[in-house]
Amino acid sequence: MSSIFPFLNSNIDRPQATNELKLFEEIAWDFENNTPLIVDGEFKKVQKNDALKVWIYKALKTERYKYTIYSWNYGNELERLIGTNNYPEMIKSQMIRYINEAILSNPYINSISNITVSPDSDKINASFEVKTIYGNMEVNAIV
Repeated sequence: MSSIFPFLNSNIDRPQATNELKLFEEIAWDFENNTPLIVDGEFKKVQKNDALKVWIYKALKTERYKYTIYSWNYGNELERLIGTNNYPEMIKSQMIRYINEAILSNPYINSISNITVSPDSDKINASFEVKTIYGNMEVNAIV
């Protein structure tokens, strides 16, 4: 079939799709001080669900669409809710939707359930269960 762009070959530089994901790794994170963990001058690495906890933490701390270094699929839109005067239940519903969207963008995460959010004056306390390709885990986050 001819293309309106004959100089473009759709097979060039396109990665082959695979069903197998690599082992998920991330730099270990000190959640209380919001800094990476360094041991003997080297960044400590974590894998599997421990790495996914770091990824979730960072995704919930990163405003979506704000930083050009990140894909538009990464981060959250919780900042949009600041200053809204909607009904509290409507705001909670939006928070849950934004958390779902942020977390489910990761292919290692299969589902998220039992989300509870408690908005505070300048933060959101959230807890939820996450089912990953490595198993289930409980996450408590302050956003």
